Amino acid sequence: MKTTPKIIVSFLFLISTGNSFAQEAFTVSTFHNISIYWSPDNGAEGVAVGVEFKPTDSEVWRDGLDMRYNPIPQSGINPVTGLRGDKADYRGCIVNLQPNTVYDIRLTLESTGEVTNLQGATWSEEFPIGQVIEPGSMTTRLSYGNLTGTPEAYVLIDGTNETIHIDDGSVQCIRLIDCAYVIIRGYTMTNAAESAIRLFGSHHIVIENCDISDWGEEDIPGTGFGVGYQAGIYAGANHAYSCVFQRNKIHHPKWDTNSWAELHDPNSDPENHSNYHPDGPQGIALGECNIGNNVIRYNEMWSDEEHYFNDILGLWANGSYAGFPGPDSDIYNNYLANCFDDGIETEGCNTNVRIWNNYIEEVFIGIGNAASSIGPLYVWRNVSGRAYSHQGSVYGDYGGFLKMGFANSIDWMTGHMYVFNNTILQPNDHGCGGLGTSYGSNRYIKHCTTLNNILQVRSSTNNSISTEADNVDNSYDYDLTNHPIPIGQEGNGITGEPTYSIGAPTFDFASKMGDFQLSTASLGYDDGVVIPNFCDSYMGEAPDMGAHENGWDAFEYGTLSTFNPPNSINSPTWSLTLKAQLQGASIPGVGLMHDALRQSNVIPTEEPYTALGYTQVSGGGEIVSPAVLDVNGSDAIVDWVLVELRGGVIPNAIVATQAALIQRDGDVVSIDGVSPVVFDAGILPDAVYIVLHHRNHLGVRTLNFINTSLPAMVDFSNPATEVLGNNPMILMDGKNMLVSGDANNDGAVNTSDINSNWRMQNTIPFVYLSTGADFNLDGTVNAVDRNLFWRMNNGKIEELE
Repeated sequence: MKTTPKIIVSFLFLISTGNSFAQEAFTVSTFHNISIYWSPDNGAEGVAVGVEFKPTDSEVWRDGLDMRYNPIPQSGINPVTGLRGDKADYRGCIVNLQPNTVYDIRLTLESTGEVTNLQGATWSEEFPIGQVIEPGSMTTRLSYGNLTGTPEAYVLIDGTNETIHIDDGSVQCIRLIDCAYVIIRGYTMTNAAESAIRLFGSHHIVIENCDISDWGEEDIPGTGFGVGYQAGIYAGANHAYSCVFQRNKIHHPKWDTNSWAELHDPNSDPENHSNYHPDGPQGIALGECNIGNNVIRYNEMWSDEEHYFNDILGLWANGSYAGFPGPDSDIYNNYLANCFDDGIETEGCNTNVRIWNNYIEEVFIGIGNAASSIGPLYVWRNVSGRAYSHQGSVYGDYGGFLKMGFANSIDWMTGHMYVFNNTILQPNDHGCGGLGTSYGSNRYIKHCTTLNNILQVRSSTNNSISTEADNVDNSYDYDLTNHPIPIGQEGNGITGEPTYSIGAPTFDFASKMGDFQLSTASLGYDDGVVIPNFCDSYMGEAPDMGAHENGWDAFEYGTLSTFNPPNSINSPTWSLTLKAQLQGASIPGVGLMHDALRQSNVIPTEEPYTALGYTQVSGGGEIVSPAVLDVNGSDAIVDWVLVELRGGVIPNAIVATQAALIQRDGDVVSIDGVSPVVFDAGILPDAVYIVLHHRNHLGVRTLNFINTSLPAMVDFSNPATEVLGNNPMILMDGKNMLVSGDANNDGAVNTSDINSNWRMQNTIPFVYLSTGADFNLDGTVNAVDRNLFWRMNNGKIEELE
């Protein structure tokens, strides 16, 4: 909470006394987003600018989020860029874009008919390489001055598989002075006396695939606390812009940071709360960013209990029209943990700053945004886990998900903020507070719009959203909250607590993967609202509240992750409720199948059908949470099955597939272990045949087409269900069952299944993918499989065409 920055900065803006003026629209791009600026002649308070966009090679226009009128004349002229400090009367973004793509943009001033058209192009993710420098491993600082490439030919400093371990007291591992278009790649850096990498007056720098640790110096001898702001990557005031920091591991600084319960300087005044302000190492620190246009993505920054960060991302100047990370900047797909102040300190101008898809845990405050002086700031689809500070911290043991409030003066709170589809988790009631709230606190909030968030705060938190009486110009709606909110807000909001899909919420530190999907019975499921461009892709009848839409893949963070923009327009879904019985697993006279494979813990978490050579169309790679395989009773999982849809222009052609799970009672469910199987209706013809496969049973297909305009139900175990072929199933105990005995999944039960499979697998240890002759699915191959299943079914073939 840097309400009083340690470093006093001098502002670099000239003060303007004039009002807004007409200005042509222009854009500033990153990989996945384009900032838009426009000052039309007739712009005014209450008159929005509508935004539409499309790739230039498309005929389909999409809606963006409207831009609001918000000139900040006091911001003056930025002497670094020559632009107004706020750049334009109307500021906004189009987001979730594809890299290296040109977009047509159409802006319309409401109520006037004034229209302007322009284009913007996103960055390419491929950096062209010119000169390559390979310095090798070193024990002293690597320093370059005036090393300059071009946009068409970056200079690559390649340290792949090399180390810089300082043993001569050098203050940095790498230093760049007045450099441009340079890539630092692959180095492992340790033991720098100050910051590991320092940038002076440099721009268009890429730092990637580096492992940085063990940097910094002790501030006051004997305390164990490091010098403030020394960082894995550091740049002082306006010394870096248009930089990309990606796929780095920045962890375990040499020294610790004091918490809000500890005095950094034991000799300072213990009655002055500011003396408890955390002070120590940072992860990435960029000071007073006037130009910005920085991207921080796919990084992992964490530590241990004895080497905490101050802020993980941030620096200064918070109460200003500059600040970290600077205008037109992105922070996404990072894993951030272990700091005593802000996980992300995005404070100051926040001009078209975008923060999304980050996982933040073990921090005091998730995201610091005090203040947002110009805006707009966009915060969406982030997930926060456990919040922490030492017991006895002067501002409580935990902070809010979004800090809110101001830095130095409330007068800095003049920018707009948008907060969409974030999830606050409460593991053992140890998560963070809400928006501007924690234990006993209510901070100022101004010009903030929220939609579709899960704001489940700690039981000791007074509110989910600050109820400070002087809060103004805020709009909160469609949020799931469990504690009080401002009166008159959340007309479509929900009060209560979420429940999650089986196995969720969960985050795995080793893989940096998380599952935060709501259960289909939860408050917030299908209860959200479409937000143009930010939340217009969803799976059910409406968007879910929270970060993770039910039916989406697991979220990935850190160095192995990649951001794949969701489909730009929601694709309607088609739900298929399906039942079946597998002969091999059926228990005579009981009406259920056994789950011996599950009990033996041999069912793989990833679908097997791709590896077995089955055709996949728009499916494949489905992964089930281990918790789904822990369920007992009639809903216990028996095995994987493959659902296949056929039809369309080419008769009987496969148009979609999806690996699913079959329960003991015969229900075929999606990978959450509960829901029906859901397909993208946008790729389906008007009617389809339903085919069900199992890896060592014969497949079966409906005789008739099934209409895809409405949700459907097919029960293959019901003898009344018409299927293709002459007796393609086995009737037992009044139920039709898929025929067992196809060890090599070639669609026939014959001598090959015995001679080339059963004989070779008989009595050997079971291996799921290669032991197909286990016809009764009990995890062993023996005479029972041959005598009770193969012998009775020998000669049967599946009939799917």
